[in-house]
Amino acid sequence: DFDLIKRWLKYCQANHHECRQSPNPTAFHLQVIDSQTRSLVVITPNDPYAALSYVWG
Repeated sequence: DFDLIKRWLKYCQANHHECRQSPNPTAFHLQVIDSQTRSLVVITPNDPYAALSYVWG
């Protein structure tokens, strides 16, 4: 339910000081997998979050 997730994120940004902090532009180079294009992409300071998933197998 994406509407529920959006509400959680808005609440977090409005009520948690840690969630309102500006990203550190000198942070390490982080790559993630874009599940739509199935390619590696670099996270930038403008990306508000990344979802993590793991499946035991």
